[in-house]
Amino acid sequence: MAVTGAIGSVTREDIGSGVTKVTIPWTSDASAGSVGEIAVELPAGTLLRLRTDPGSAAPTDNYDITLLDAIGGADVLGGVGANRDTTNTEIAVPVEGTYFRPWIAGGDYYPTIAAAGNEKTGTIELFIARGMVPV
Repeated sequence: MAVTGAIGSVTREDIGSGVTKVTIPWTSDASAGSVGEIAVELPAGTLLRLRTDPGSAAPTDNYDITLLDAIGGADVLGGVGANRDTTNTEIAVPVEGTYFRPWIAGGDYYPTIAAAGNEKTGTIELFIARGMVPV
């Protein structure tokens, strides 16, 4: 897969209680309506929450977001980034199995957006706690 779309300036903010908010602005490709193959460095920890916010050039309804690891391309969001809304900010809580939230090793991850429409914008916010946090 070739690089598509763009990732803007990624920011990290310590919001207290050992939680870091990582904000990832994106713009979809002009011909494919996607974003892919662009690495974003994330801190190690437990992935607590995904928050998505459509931009001023709102993506197509039911666009999809995955967060792929660098090892095998697995979606560490576990599918909760599917079918995002075109007008509303939404929150999703990734869970692995019954009792655990996903723990990420830190390093490069690949936010991937599909079916967003051509040259659309949005923001992904990831809330990551240091250490392992049970459900």
